[in-house]
Amino acid sequence: MRTNMIRAVTASAALALTLGLGACGGSTTTTSTTTPAATAAKANGQAASVTVSDPWVKAVDTGMTGAFFVLKNTGSSPVHLVSAKSTISPMMQLHETVMGTGGTMAMQEKPGGFTIPAGGSHEFKPGSDHVMFMGISAPVKSGTTVTFTLAFEDGSTLPVTAEVRTFTGAKETYVPGATTGSNSMPGMTGSGMTTGSHG
Repeated sequence: MRTNMIRAVTASAALALTLGLGACGGSTTTTSTTTPAATAAKANGQAASVTVSDPWVKAVDTGMTGAFFVLKNTGSSPVHLVSAKSTISPMMQLHETVMGTGGTMAMQEKPGGFTIPAGGSHEFKPGSDHVMFMGISAPVKSGTTVTFTLAFEDGSTLPVTAEVRTFTGAKETYVPGATTGSNSMPGMTGSGMTTGSHG
């Protein structure tokens, strides 16, 4: 009788362990199938063909700043980056840096944005092409993160979370109206945002 009781207890424990492992396995399976689906839903079209590496934003108190990163096209067709937006900035532009008057570097809006060929990459860096944040009214502090969204020609978008870093150098001057792009800043008259520098 004692032997039968030990066998019954052992069988019950084995059954409970099996059911417990089954429940954990089911939970893990649900998580692994849900996560890729959610990720895929966020990136489609041209946005699904690109990767962003080492994104960062320069720390500032107010005014303007820039985002820098490497955008790689892993697809078989060109992708066309046309705009960006963020909750910390009422106005954002895609900028290029050119030689201005007097031999100083000047940044201006890039007409039409940037096209990255299939298999190619484009580096956005201080003193060169970058994503510009304008009209920032609250400090963007080093050690925090900033989220912005890149938008492509086909309407697809890609959210990017960037580290905020302290950086000095590449003091370009912003040149409003220097290209055929729209450089007007409605609602910013007298804010000191008509011209400025960052980098």
